[in-house]
Amino acid sequence: MTLLLWINLVLVAVILADYVVRQVIERVGEWRRLRGLLSGHPEMTGVHPEQDGLMVFEIEEDLASFILDNDAPGQDRPFRVVVPDFDDDD
Repeated sequence: MTLLLWINLVLVAVILADYVVRQVIERVGEWRRLRGLLSGHPEMTGVHPEQDGLMVFEIEEDLASFILDNDAPGQDRPFRVVVPDFDDDD
């Protein structure tokens, strides 16, 4: 009976050690990912990627294909602005 108790204790210790090691590896990986994402830039001080929605930008497939496949350059002027014609000297 004592042998079964020791075997159970060893199995519980192994399972607990496995859980703790997985948690540590996950936390270290997340820390390294965030450190690489923020890269120590002064602009990124105080920014937390999970709390700030500015870090992730999702786009629909149709809009992405329209933007990325557009090879024709546009005009370099503001949108919907009527430019007055000053060439007439009346």
